[in-house]
Amino acid sequence: MFHTRSYKYSIIRRITTGMAVVYMLLLILALINGRFVINTLRQNICSQLSDSLSQGDNRISADLYDVSSYLLSFAMDTPNLSVVEKNLQDSSYFSSLHMLQNELKTAITSMSMMQGLFVFPTTGRQFIYASADSANARIGNYLTDWFREQLDAGTLSSYGSQHWFAIDVDEHFYLMRILKVRDSYVGAWTDFTMLLSRVDLPNSSEPIILFSYDEDSCYTILSAQAGYTISSQYADQGYHNLRLDEDYIVVGINTSYTKSGAIFLLVLDSRVTKQLEPVTIFFIITGILFVLLAAIAAYMLRRYLQTPLAQLQNSLVALRSGDFSVRLPNEITSSEFSDVNLAFNQMVERITTLKINVYEEKMNQQLTEMQALKNQIAPHFLINCLNTIYHMSVTGNLNGIQHITVYLGEHLRYALSDASTVPLHIEIEKVVNYVELSKVRFPGNIVLDMNIGEDLQNAAILPMILMFQVENIIKYEVVNGEIIEIHIEINRVHESSQIHFCIWDTGNGYSEKVLARLQTQNMLSQSDGHNIGTKNIFQRLHLMFGDSFSMNFTNRPGAGAQVDIVIPFQIYITKNQGM
Repeated sequence: MFHTRSYKYSIIRRITTGMAVVYMLLLILALINGRFVINTLRQNICSQLSDSLSQGDNRISADLYDVSSYLLSFAMDTPNLSVVEKNLQDSSYFSSLHMLQNELKTAITSMSMMQGLFVFPTTGRQFIYASADSANARIGNYLTDWFREQLDAGTLSSYGSQHWFAIDVDEHFYLMRILKVRDSYVGAWTDFTMLLSRVDLPNSSEPIILFSYDEDSCYTILSAQAGYTISSQYADQGYHNLRLDEDYIVVGINTSYTKSGAIFLLVLDSRVTKQLEPVTIFFIITGILFVLLAAIAAYMLRRYLQTPLAQLQNSLVALRSGDFSVRLPNEITSSEFSDVNLAFNQMVERITTLKINVYEEKMNQQLTEMQALKNQIAPHFLINCLNTIYHMSVTGNLNGIQHITVYLGEHLRYALSDASTVPLHIEIEKVVNYVELSKVRFPGNIVLDMNIGEDLQNAAILPMILMFQVENIIKYEVVNGEIIEIHIEINRVHESSQIHFCIWDTGNGYSEKVLARLQTQNMLSQSDGHNIGTKNIFQRLHLMFGDSFSMNFTNRPGAGAQVDIVIPFQIYITKNQGM
């Protein structure tokens, strides 16, 4: 009884749905991959900024350390400072005062990053300094008043620490260091222009460099105050996206020479995005190509798989309804489907021929039975194979589909052959082909073991004689989840002119009732509807060899069913047969 298949089980619908799912998954994967690549490139740009910032900060730290070391050494070693600290206002005092200033002028010429050096003896309240150029004279005047004010207020000693600090001179900002040595203060200053110029900025991203100080002040490379502040918590933390006057990517590093300062590089997010435009274009082009390839793949799948399968399924439905005029097209979409189509058409033609021969020509009954046995290929076997192909196509197993269609085409071609005898090695080859075909339905459940004499490969035998036994074993013994071994042993009988075929398995064996019926050896007269296939094999052997053969059925100890067939040994002579 045939069942009408619902549209929801259509192979075309399942393949289309499967392709859509796969396409969406690949598209999502491509989007994730694109985002990952863009983030990686963005990270690389920020890493370059961070490296430039780190190298620049190292140069600044080294220069400032050298200045601090010089100041401390200068204050401890120069005798002129001791004389000035006494504030005797004599000739030696004024001479030492002049020599102190000359020492500072000489030292400032070797310090490219410093704009001024100074000494402030508290005893005489003189501010002695040397600047890199005359334009810095105004800061000298400002610092003179600033030091005296701080001294009078008693707060000057609080600035004599290990850190540089920021100072505002007429809205021009400087970084200054003060060291207290005995009764004097020595130090140096430089503005943020000189300081930040030590950082090499990459031209590709045109970053903005800022110096953040005390969380509430932020200075530009022009030594002016920026219009916004950046918290030092963003320093040494990779890169951050920050909204200031525009969207920026921020990279920062804390400075060891200030108490709470940090240097930041700011790059407009739009500028980084523009640098990534080639990558974005690449992914857009890749996406377009992906869509085109998906369309081509869908077309090829429909053209070379779905259409032939639909034609084959429609032909089988027509065949099951009794329409034997149905034929599959001869157009070649693939060698596998070409073989299947050819085999199907041959099968229908054979069935049609048999119907005509039975009903119109009334052929000899025994010869008709013999020919019918070779040509009886049940459509359900082909349908089972097509169902297997169907399930493979749903899972996208195209290699499996190719293999099973090749095996199916080979099996149908052999089963529909009109040859009366075949060489043994051909029969063995087709048995192996059939077992491989069955393994697709029962993966991991069938083990085939063969032991065949080397001199018997070209022996003449009836086609399907071994195939039928193997089909019976697979039909009645093989179930999913259990391994069945099929053993085929073929040898000469004691160097005589006979061949012994022994086929046995590891299944459950014959039941007592079936075994009793098979062992009666009256195959030619049985007409009870049981063991029709075995009867046909027996009759074919009888027609071919008369009484010169034997066919015995037993249950093998410790195993399953066993069939022993002995026939005369004959060498196969090549004929022009329909193989």
